[in-house]
Amino acid sequence: MKKIITISREYGSGGREIGKMLAEKFGIPFYDKNVTTLSAIQSGLSETVVKQAEDQVPSGLEYRHYLQFRPDPIADKVFFAQSDVIREMASRGPCVIVGRCSDYVLRDNPQAMHLFIHASITNRIRRIMLYEQCTEHEARKRIRLIDRQRANYHDHYAQGGWGRASNYHLTIDSSFGIEKSAEIIIASIRLIDECI
Repeated sequence: MKKIITISREYGSGGREIGKMLAEKFGIPFYDKNVTTLSAIQSGLSETVVKQAEDQVPSGLEYRHYLQFRPDPIADKVFFAQSDVIREMASRGPCVIVGRCSDYVLRDNPQAMHLFIHASITNRIRRIMLYEQCTEHEARKRIRLIDRQRANYHDHYAQGGWGRASNYHLTIDSSFGIEKSAEIIIASIRLIDECI
């Protein structure tokens, strides 16, 4: 397996867990929250600032400030630092990278395979309620907010297309179950490798 796997996902779809399973199965590195730490080092910003800027789009006010005084908006600094970190990780060989517009950053890398994980709203709510110990109403609210943030971020930095099937090599509904979804993806990757 010579693939760099990028995973974009709806909130609560289990994309992160599926990514971990793929990395374990193929014996390759898994990058998610550690991208934040490495991006903080790359940008010279604190890890807290990087976490706060992730999935955030600079406001018009920040860009006006940029044009007037020339400091880069924090969200842009974070995106460019994360992009450098993602390219560096991919240059080391096969790995799984979750989120952070990695599908866009590695769009020209012939070794990259881009996945999008989605699930029914019912399954997503159930997962969020379980893992975050919240009510159904709170889970629905979080889904709307975080999916909107992810879509806006992707639209801003990756020129749109978050969740659009034509932007990914494979999309899968994880309502089959996290383990079954990982098995389907692994089988698909192996079939694709045989065809190359």
